[in-house]
Amino acid sequence: MHTDATKDRIADPVAEAAKRLGISRATAYNEINAGRLRSYRSGNRRMVSREAQCAYIRARESAEQAA
Repeated sequence: MHTDATKDRIADPVAEAAKRLGISRATAYNEINAGRLRSYRSGNRRMVSREAQCAYIRARESAEQAA
């Protein structure tokens, strides 16, 4: 259900970022509060850039490989 506008965005609201990352919205907020997932505020919305989502995935992959 991605439109061209959604696909071309460089940031997503937390709920959409969570879906892209395969985690729950609550887990996304926990990761943001723990400093493991970068985000920013845009008005009343908290947004997660696609770059931050990729960095989060890379960090998780690195942590798994180190374990």
